[in-house]
Amino acid sequence: MSRLISIPYNCTDSELVGRVQDLLVEAFGDYRSYFALVRDLLADEGHTFLRGTDPVTPVAHIQVVDYIRRVEGKDYSIGYLYAVCTAEEYRKRGVMRTMLPELLEEMKGQGYHAAILVPASKSLFGYYEALGFIQEKGPISLADTEPFGVQCDVVGDVILPDLRARAYFAAEKSLSEESAEEAPLGWMSCSLLEDMPPFSSETILHSPLL
Repeated sequence: MSRLISIPYNCTDSELVGRVQDLLVEAFGDYRSYFALVRDLLADEGHTFLRGTDPVTPVAHIQVVDYIRRVEGKDYSIGYLYAVCTAEEYRKRGVMRTMLPELLEEMKGQGYHAAILVPASKSLFGYYEALGFIQEKGPISLADTEPFGVQCDVVGDVILPDLRARAYFAAEKSLSEESAEEAPLGWMSCSLLEDMPPFSSETILHSPLL
């Protein structure tokens, strides 16, 4: 396998943006209208991480979406890892096993207290455990909530999306096409900074991107 490079995401590069969309379709199915929302509302150089064979040919993708955890009267920065995928041709070659730890280290340097994700299948729990994630016992709530920064009447130990993620949820609901919604299997976390209390069975993840 030729050496892969880190590709800076550039929303003005139509060729790169188009190929990112194609990669998501290959990995998750032909939900182009949803991926267009990711492009328009979530993707930017600071939150979209790519590896590829050249500057416009991505073969691996991770989208970081900002969430906040509020517990014991304090807020902590959480990075929700979304649309984690590798092109079929490059799977089982260790691409994500290299890319994800490097991203976690970068997130730590940026001040994220933890990374979280929702595995798409049972088989992926073991995969992420090998990369330092642990399965959490706290529940997932799909109930609609206000984000931090607007009005939040959710109490207790909660993880909520920020304003950009909420804008994505609102736009997603307006789409006419339907996709099958399955109950999430659970969520996992990887602690990055030690000054945040550990997650517990009382920690509720609200409004995950699925």
